[in-house]
Amino acid sequence: MCSSDHVTFSNSETNRMTMSVTTAVSGIVVIVLSISVVHSWREWEVTYTSTEICAIKGSTVEMHCTYTYPPRINSISTTVQNIFWFIYLPNVEPVDLRIDSKYAGRVWYHCGTNDCTLRITDLRESDSAVYRLRLITNQPGGNYTGSPGVSLSVTGVEVQTIHKSQCLTHWCSKLEMQCHSNCLPHHSSYIWYKNGHMTSTESLYSGYFYSEDSISCAIKPHETFPSPSVCGYNQYCNRVNYTERRICAFKGSSVNISCTYYHTDPVVSKLWFRPDRSHWLRTHFLLWDLSKDSQHADRFQFLEREKGRSTLRISDLRKTDSAEY
Repeated sequence: MCSSDHVTFSNSETNRMTMSVTTAVSGIVVIVLSISVVHSWREWEVTYTSTEICAIKGSTVEMHCTYTYPPRINSISTTVQNIFWFIYLPNVEPVDLRIDSKYAGRVWYHCGTNDCTLRITDLRESDSAVYRLRLITNQPGGNYTGSPGVSLSVTGVEVQTIHKSQCLTHWCSKLEMQCHSNCLPHHSSYIWYKNGHMTSTESLYSGYFYSEDSISCAIKPHETFPSPSVCGYNQYCNRVNYTERRICAFKGSSVNISCTYYHTDPVVSKLWFRPDRSHWLRTHFLLWDLSKDSQHADRFQFLEREKGRSTLRISDLRKTDSAEY
């Protein structure tokens, strides 16, 4: 007959519970009773490959994560009913990016059994946000959001002046410039545009600028998202900056294409045109003026409600309207 002196319980990470009973009669007798309980248990967890991403405006980005969840809770097998990415905002119900109109045609998911990838194309600066993965299961209260998520920062490019000097005999400036971005990829290739025309593919640009000259740059392969045009000689020059460089719209809807402009010389006329419908005629470029096209007169409007800003409004959009303007 054994009389108990003390009882010890210990919990380890493997959920092993050990009970030890030590007894002393007529010398030393030790009896050890060991009970092992092993649970097949996985916690709710989402692990993001990268938690911070910096990308260039107009480029494509991918966010990847893996996730786990308990296979059973209270004898109920867990089934994932839906999985989606969303933008995290405090105290705001998660909204699947696939049904967010701001991402229409730009979002793609590739999700496996325990992993999921989000791809966003045609990045905009407004896409800068924190993105998280959401799991919806059949378990009571079995919805899970993975923290901390992925912080995406989207930036454009800008022209930065490295050195500036005045010309000796003319009203002009000689500038040395670089194309800058906070998210500049390694071994980037550049394109420089002077007065709207491609002029160089060097990493640095050096040239002479007069009062009417403007300059902008872009990073390959994102030529459709150049930097804003800046003046080379002083703050006043001929330049046009577009509000959006790429627009996606539904057939039958309406769209506004807007720009701001500044000029140093008197303006004789202003017009919106399509480069693909324009052509060279001997010594000059003949522009296809949209305002004089009778086929589009009822759908194309030209608005200029304030000085220095112009808008082309196209209504009842058709597939044939897809073009550069």
